[in-house]
Amino acid sequence: MMPRTPPPVPGVAVNVLFRSATVTIQDWCCRGADRNAEEAAQGHVVAVTRRGAYLRQIGRDRVFADSGTAVFCEPGQPYRVSHPVQGGDLCTLFVLPPEGVRQLVGRHVPADAAQATPTFLASHAAIDCRTFLLHRVARDAAIVGEDPLVVEETALGFVERALQAADPTEGAAAARVVPLRTARDYAERVRAIVAPRFRERLSLVEIAHEDTP
Repeated sequence: MMPRTPPPVPGVAVNVLFRSATVTIQDWCCRGADRNAEEAAQGHVVAVTRRGAYLRQIGRDRVFADSGTAVFCEPGQPYRVSHPVQGGDLCTLFVLPPEGVRQLVGRHVPADAAQATPTFLASHAAIDCRTFLLHRVARDAAIVGEDPLVVEETALGFVERALQAADPTEGAAAARVVPLRTARDYAERVRAIVAPRFRERLSLVEIAHEDTP
């Protein structure tokens, strides 16, 4: 199901830069007025601050979000926002469908811990400069109208790195690596699909459908 455009929030301007069945990329510009009422995300969101900062509170969990932080929001989860730093904030939002979250998060949790309702690993994660840059590359590709496949791959690559940063069991990563032979098989199948259609603007969903027996 495609994420819907969020309803208006006082003092906030939202601009949809890219939308597909895999990911939606939005610009979120807040003028900095503190909103006393509770808010709730309309979907599974990974947010990155490009300028400014804000404080998000969910119950007793408080997150100071600046450009070194990825913030994870889940649909219907209430939160409050305040601005300890003047000037508001400018953010990039990556909105994911539930199945996409389930697949991405599933790489970082044991199979027996998987839940029917997908949830993120944490409320936020500290990200490094490379991860922040990858989010900017995805946003820029969306703005200039780059091939949708490039936008999707770059955006999901950023989300994957953000989830890795939030993974408390990073030491178990080696056990979750896809075997090399399996990875090569995937690559060969994708090459076979893309080769005769290289002039088309393919998406990840279309390639996945082609690869499904």
